[in-house]
Formats: sequence, structure tokens, C-alpha cells
Amino acid sequence: MDDRFVEFFNGNVPSPEAKLNSETPAWLLDRMSILVLKIFHMKEQTDRKDASAEHIQKCRARLTVLMEQRADMAGCFDDLMEDVKNGKRKLKSIAR
Repeated sequence: MDDRFVEFFNGNVPSPEAKLNSETPAWLLDRMSILVLKIFHMKEQTDRKDASAEHIQKCRARLTVLMEQRADMAGCFDDLMEDVKNGKRKLKSIAR
């Protein structure tokens, strides 16, 4: 994935004051894919017929947090892509 991002940002020159980002877009996507798996399995827990009401309630609360985290991470990904494109942030794998 990182190679694709290198191609995508080919020719973009970070500004001299651009901050180095600690993770690449591909790393962020990897973390998001793990989060999607957590959401899937937590949703399964909320649909269980053999679980207690307390368990289902806790799982619903956790699912709500996971969904918020997914939205937050998607926003962070969009911001990262925009900032790298505009030279505000640089990535180690493509920093010049």
C-alpha cells in the first residue's frame, strides 16, 4: 500500500516547515481494518440470543465507541492525505 501512496504523492514537495507524520497512510488503513473487524465481532455480540441483557448492553456501549473511533480514524486519514498533498505534513517513506 505504501508504494501506491508514494506513487500518488510523487511530485509533491513538503514545505520546509512540514511536520513528519509518525505513520503512513497504509499504516492508518491497517489500523482501520483491525477496527472494522472489532466492530463486526462486537455487533455479533449484540445480536446473541443466548447472552444476558447486561452483556448485550455492555457490547452495545462498546460498539458505539468503536463506531465513533472508526469515524474519527476516517477523518484523520482524510486530514493526513490532504495535509501531505498540500505539503503541510511529510511521511518518512516519501520525505525528501
